Amino acid sequence: MCFPFASGPIGPGVFPLVLLCGSTFLTGDLIAGEPVPRQFRVWTSPDGRTSDELAIVNYDDESRIVTFIDQTGKRLRTELTRLSVADQHHILADHAQTEQAQTEQAQTEQAQTDALLVNTTAQQAQQTEQAQQTEQAQQTEQAQQTEQAQQTEQAQSLLMDDQTIEKLGLPKNDQAVYAKPRQSSAAPVQVITMKTVTKEVQVPQVQEYTVLVPELRTTTVMAPVQQRVRCVESYGLFNKRRRIVYRTRTVLRPVSRTQTVMRTETRSRTVMRSETRVEDIPVIQAVKSLKELGGETKREEGIEVRAPLSAGAISSEVAKVFEQVIKELVPPPPAESFNPRGVDESIVDYEQPAPSQGMRYLMRVEINQLNPRKIALETGVLDVNDASQSKEKNTQLFQKLHGRLTN
Repeated sequence: MCFPFASGPIGPGVFPLVLLCGSTFLTGDLIAGEPVPRQFRVWTSPDGRTSDELAIVNYDDESRIVTFIDQTGKRLRTELTRLSVADQHHILADHAQTEQAQTEQAQTEQAQTDALLVNTTAQQAQQTEQAQQTEQAQQTEQAQQTEQAQQTEQAQSLLMDDQTIEKLGLPKNDQAVYAKPRQSSAAPVQVITMKTVTKEVQVPQVQEYTVLVPELRTTTVMAPVQQRVRCVESYGLFNKRRRIVYRTRTVLRPVSRTQTVMRTETRSRTVMRSETRVEDIPVIQAVKSLKELGGETKREEGIEVRAPLSAGAISSEVAKVFEQVIKELVPPPPAESFNPRGVDESIVDYEQPAPSQGMRYLMRVEINQLNPRKIALETGVLDVNDASQSKEKNTQLFQKLHGRLTN
């Protein structure tokens, strides 16, 4: 509820404001969201009366109502026209300056927001592009690994595992691999060699980098402000006359300033790094068997060998004999092996080329599962340079192996 002040002066040279708002307005705390009160000063009415020290809280352009606050926190409101012309100019200038500062601050914040949005959009686009490149590289690498795994699986299906090799007690040879034997000596030979390949692979790697990020920072500084002060000056004879003058003085006021600063931020991203790897992979080739090329072969069944009764032990002994015979037939350094050894508990298969001699040798033993000491021995020789010598050389090879296995 608002009460008009008395028409008469309260004291010498002092007048109250037009409206004094009581009830809910007579509080000592500021309403949230309202501007911080300015510096307290004395205000003047058009007829020269003065008020107590008051500070402006708000000015409304539409209603032209000025809201003050006194030292006790009470709210006082009056029309702008109830103040002197100088005070009106002061309030309007201060209000215009405040609005201009708020407008400039809003424009600055909008520009900073736009810059931050553009920067964020660019970073998101860059991250999306990097993610697409990483995904494409991973898909390519996965396809290569799948293809290589299929080739390796096909090769491994023709190779013996380490457990079987250890179970049969076969000698270790780093230059050759143990293969599963062919079911027939007339079947094509699977050429299995280990090839060393060098390939480039894409390896994901986490990389850290630094970027400059715009950040809004608000600081409060004491800024000098020109303030117009109303003063009473004595003049005349014996200073009996007085007059009101306005003087300008500089005071310090707390001013909040918002500025954009660039802050360094460390981020992480995943990049694909090229790496060179060296791997040994089995290479499989199909070559016609010795019989398919017209070589001489000889086979005899029911041969009794002097060896342990287990089929695995007999296979191991036969493989060792074949190893010794091949070393005698093929001069060092040994030629590349087609199928160095094909060994299991029922068949020991060995077919070895000797390109320097123009020869190919076949040695095959089939073990009877019911009576492991009864074996079937088959040998074969192919003389590429002179086919007529194949039969004679095969007979010599058969006799040599027969004697080694039975004695």
